[in-house]
Amino acid sequence: MTATVRTPSEPTAAAARQASPWVLHIVPPNGGGVDRWIRDALSARPDDSVLHVSDRQWVLELPGHRFFPLNPTDEQQVAAAIGRPSCIHLHSLQGPVMHAALGLRGWFGADVGITVHDVGFATPDALQAQRITLLREAKWLVVPTRFMRDTLEAWWGRCADGQRLPPLHVIPNGWRPLQPSSLSPRVSAHDRYEVAMVGAIGAHKGLAFANAVAKALPDGVRIVLIGYAEGALTPGWLVPDRLWVHGVFQPEALEELLSTYGARVVWFAPGVPESFCYALSDVWQAGWPAIVPDIGALGERMRAQGFGCTYDPSLSVEGVATLLTDWLKDPPYQPRQDRPVEREPSLAETMEQFGVLYTERSQAMQESIFPDENQLQRLAQQHLDSAFFRKEILRLQEELMLSRERVKAQEDRNSALLQELQRLATLYDARGNWILKLEADIESLQRSLANCPTVESPKGLGHRVREMLNRVLRKNGVSTDD
Repeated sequence: MTATVRTPSEPTAAAARQASPWVLHIVPPNGGGVDRWIRDALSARPDDSVLHVSDRQWVLELPGHRFFPLNPTDEQQVAAAIGRPSCIHLHSLQGPVMHAALGLRGWFGADVGITVHDVGFATPDALQAQRITLLREAKWLVVPTRFMRDTLEAWWGRCADGQRLPPLHVIPNGWRPLQPSSLSPRVSAHDRYEVAMVGAIGAHKGLAFANAVAKALPDGVRIVLIGYAEGALTPGWLVPDRLWVHGVFQPEALEELLSTYGARVVWFAPGVPESFCYALSDVWQAGWPAIVPDIGALGERMRAQGFGCTYDPSLSVEGVATLLTDWLKDPPYQPRQDRPVEREPSLAETMEQFGVLYTERSQAMQESIFPDENQLQRLAQQHLDSAFFRKEILRLQEELMLSRERVKAQEDRNSALLQELQRLATLYDARGNWILKLEADIESLQRSLANCPTVESPKGLGHRVREMLNRVLRKNGVSTDD
């Protein structure tokens, strides 16, 4: 069914260009695979918009990378300013994202479709009942792999008490050709690294296991992580002389990086099962074979394409080190021998399938209404003024008051110090006057003693008096050299 598009009274240039129903994608703010999916989708569907949702702020992204920060507590005004999409596409089952979808669905009257991008939904928590409700009421559900389909259906069977699951579709994350970078990637290390790892590696993706494998490899066999690790974002040794971190990279540069480092195979450490794994897509598009744990989407995709091999994810550190060493001794595949990603669905094919879901299966909406950018701008300004500028002013005010208190305390300390200095100056003045008097008295006494005949003998009374006077003078800081 084709939607009728109605523009606002003063359509923007972007609105005037739009010729098809638009979709509102609702996503969490933490990026990762979801953001990669969104960027790919927007390249094929440039008229869609994205609502980035967190606890205290929403940010609406309109075509052309225009962003409007919004206050989620003004839901009615925000919904009116957003307009009305032909469909809401939810990309997360986190609390704030689900809350936003449930609220906006009521204002828009639009169908909600959900893509389940990761296995986090299956972790029991306080939001499980809300997840089940939202999934049950969705118009359609999408997962990127059969592994995710099986995981979702098994979880639903355990937790949903026999409720019906909406139509569930397996639509892989399509790949699109990566344009070679015009700039040569910067390589910080100069040694050869025959084993590579690709992506961001944390505790949940086998970081500790990877460190242990690096230490267990024979001398001279090193691993390069083209990406970064938890606690290691910049180039450097993660395991000295064993595991080198390259740092952040652009996917377009991966083929050249793998070649420059001398990698012969890419290894994926065992961790939380992958729902799809864009890193494997990038590795295969670069033309490198991979060794992956036989679990989740990695095992599923490797069994389907075969450019590399799988291993038991419970294999020991020593077992994996031996597996990598044996591969290097007699590799069954060479770099650039195959690019199996090209046998998987392309981005165009993926978005064609979503286009069917957005239109034919989302029949509740008869009409799309474009976002009101003037209203969005007003709401954004109001939100920033109240939520951020006011808080910033309050923070500055508190800092100013604290600074004033510190200045007052320092002034009090300075005043007390000045008073002490004045007291000491008075004491020193009095002491100086006393010393001057002593010196005058001593000088007078010395003149008298000089005329006394008894001082001619060193043992006489005059000598003893002189010694006594000198001790008194030295005690009071007066020189007795003369």
